[in-house]
Amino acid sequence: MATKCESIPVWFREEHPIEVREDISFSAFSSDGEVGIMPGAGEADFEVKADEVAFLFGKSKNELCFMPHFGLFFKVSFDSEEESVATRLFEQPTGVYRSFSLIKDERFSVPVYHDALSMIPLESDDECSIDDEGKETPPPLLNSPNSFPKDTEEEVKIEKQVEKFIEQTLPYDNEIQTAVDAEIEKYGGRVCSRFRPGNNRLYSFDFVQIGKRFFTIVYAGFAGDWLADEDAFAGEPPLWFSEKDHRVSPVFQAVKCRSFFSKELPQIMIGSIVVLPKKCVVINDEEMKECWHDKCATTVVRTKKINETVLRTLHEYLASLPVDDIEVPELDVVELVGISNRFTMNQENWINKD
Repeated sequence: MATKCESIPVWFREEHPIEVREDISFSAFSSDGEVGIMPGAGEADFEVKADEVAFLFGKSKNELCFMPHFGLFFKVSFDSEEESVATRLFEQPTGVYRSFSLIKDERFSVPVYHDALSMIPLESDDECSIDDEGKETPPPLLNSPNSFPKDTEEEVKIEKQVEKFIEQTLPYDNEIQTAVDAEIEKYGGRVCSRFRPGNNRLYSFDFVQIGKRFFTIVYAGFAGDWLADEDAFAGEPPLWFSEKDHRVSPVFQAVKCRSFFSKELPQIMIGSIVVLPKKCVVINDEEMKECWHDKCATTVVRTKKINETVLRTLHEYLASLPVDDIEVPELDVVELVGISNRFTMNQENWINKD
């Protein structure tokens, strides 16, 4: 007679611990009749096995885990703009997983399974094995520290650096993103690509359509009083200075980003914007406005108006632009994510190389 454990897939057992992760973001896409997902720009690469990959839905389109191979699962969340694609993916027998990088463009046909999340041991009280005394023992908890090999000292150091960076920048990035999303909702458009670095090699940035215009928007995710300078020195990028610190100019990245996207998308005009959070003040902004406009072709704005600055808010800047009566070309979201990936992975575009 089969035991209870024999009915459980082999990858649930302790010698093959399951990893369920939420640390990688995915975007839904629809192209040439195909629907599926792709990793966000700048996300870490991982192995996909063609004979094991699967889309595992629960009872609805809102419950999805992506399995690139046995033993690894990613929880996938769709935002409101992706609901139609999620519905189509849920209703089809197969979907597509696509991954871009500098050296490869992979596409996998992926079977779609419904009511399939029971394949993943999300509950910690499932019985699995029989010990030497004949007693049943539960499988390891998904996130139990004993389920996975311990990180090396270098890995722990890197994880702490990433956690510290995210802790410092997340509140400001969230503030800026809220302002950007509000303008997209007001004027129409969409977020074509959204990059969040997790390190100091690049500032967060979006490539967006607002109304009938396209912009690269760089997030100046830091606070304090800063003296801006856009002149490079001795081959180093231009720096902004505070009383105790310095940072590479976010305007410098905005110029690089706009130039890269413009070369990749010559059929459209692209503007560049740097957005400062409420607690960030450029003390020489009045004298820098001409430099930003004439030399950098970039607009520096704020999320909120404050007395200490002459800079306009993002809302005020967009409201000042004339209304364009032009036809907006339809851009392929797959192509746009690929462009973001190529920009973020090329070390020549990094503002910090360490």
